[in-house]
Amino acid sequence: MLLLWILVLVIGVAWLAHRRIAPLPILGIVAVYLIAMGRFGHAPGSLMLVLWVLLAVVAAALLLPDLRRKLLQSISEAAATASGWSNRQPAFYPKWVEKVETTALPN
Repeated sequence: MLLLWILVLVIGVAWLAHRRIAPLPILGIVAVYLIAMGRFGHAPGSLMLVLWVLLAVVAAALLLPDLRRKLLQSISEAAATASGWSNRQPAFYPKWVEKVETTALPN
């Protein structure tokens, strides 16, 4: 039964991410699901602790822009451009991109 709870959690998060739902509602849905899983799923405490810590780390990375910026800057340009990344052509080309004055950019 526990495996079913975990499977529904993983598939549900994947589906919500695929639908490109905003992060805050997804985090709320997962938190409510974890509460229900702990209450009705008879999950071991160590597993629940791992899932709550994982949720907290993901929430911190998504909701704290300074932390997100720091994490993104922690990877070097060499690592980001290393071989092994996809060489496919882009699959999406916008029809029109708004022209923005360079003085209006934040950085």
